[in-house]
Amino acid sequence: MYTRFVFVLLLGFALACRPDKETVLPETGSAPAGCTQSGAVIHRVSDINGTVGYHRDSTRLTLSYGVPGTFDSQWKGVVCNLPNEYRVVGKRVTFSGEFRDAKGTLRSMLGGQEMYYLYLTDIKSQ
Repeated sequence: MYTRFVFVLLLGFALACRPDKETVLPETGSAPAGCTQSGAVIHRVSDINGTVGYHRDSTRLTLSYGVPGTFDSQWKGVVCNLPNEYRVVGKRVTFSGEFRDAKGTLRSMLGGQEMYYLYLTDIKSQ
């Protein structure tokens, strides 16, 4: 009995210590509904560094950009046209595009975070 308990315990530790795999999300086949109703362009960006993330409330992928010269300001865009090869949470990218007004349809998860819809004009891996 004791041997079986130790075996199960060691097996649990071994499985818990596996390295994490990349989280790859499937293609949904359509842009987020809010993309077609987004407002004016708020920020145009060119060749900035960001990270692919996931916005739980909208269940969509995002790109986050830390605003230089600040310690907690971040622009987060729910991406309207993210190519499949970049659909990996945590992937570091360089991108260009337009952050558009979400008209109050997206809620930020953190203070200092501004939420937008993001239309990409260019993206590449870092």
